[in-house]
Amino acid sequence: MPMDVEPVSGSVGPDNWPETYTAAFTQRNFLSRWPDVTKTTLVGNDQSNWVRPLDNIQYEGLVPGYHVTEDQWQKYFSHLPYSDLEGLTLDKIHPWTPGALFHWDNTAVHCADNFLGNNIKTKRSLMLFTVLK
Repeated sequence: MPMDVEPVSGSVGPDNWPETYTAAFTQRNFLSRWPDVTKTTLVGNDQSNWVRPLDNIQYEGLVPGYHVTEDQWQKYFSHLPYSDLEGLTLDKIHPWTPGALFHWDNTAVHCADNFLGNNIKTKRSLMLFTVLK
């Protein structure tokens, strides 16, 4: 649930909430091919060892080709190389509206939009995770 956004300068209120989004894709990462799922490391936002989903055996359901348009890439994902979106198909683009709920399966590949490029310093949300048995 979106709670707050902090702009680079100025303030935000209900009447001037900036456009920002979270995207969920149809591809999944069940960690089934992870060598040791019990091992955890705290890496923060260090993305130096990340590889695009198409080149990562962890991701399931990849579809050959590009399914995110260049217009969608420019609007939502310009912080990533376009080639990183190869094989991914969008499930839903969730707009951030103060206090509004949205959801996606936690195993789904998901990504914030390029909020830093849109002069938003940080986004704060309330996230709840459930386990179905």
